[in-house]
Amino acid sequence: MKQKKFISPKRLLWTISCGFINVSDASESFNMIGKVPDARNVIFNVWRDYEEIRISDVSFYLRLNHSRLITSKFEWRPEMKTEIMVCLFVIIL
Repeated sequence: MKQKKFISPKRLLWTISCGFINVSDASESFNMIGKVPDARNVIFNVWRDYEEIRISDVSFYLRLNHSRLITSKFEWRPEMKTEIMVCLFVIIL
């Protein structure tokens, strides 16, 4: 009799990453990564690299400590609100 192997989704480490690089000189890049290391944690980061400088745009962390306690952290650059509003204003006009 053959043995069948199954992969439990609870045991998998889920990671999604995305990166864009300026093709002309490769000095600028936009990066995004999201991780679900286990059933109780979620991590998401967005950052940009300009030559030697790294700018963190968004950082998000969520953790389920037990059935009634959730811990989270959300950080973003304060300038992002103004940048988004200007971009939306330009698109509308």
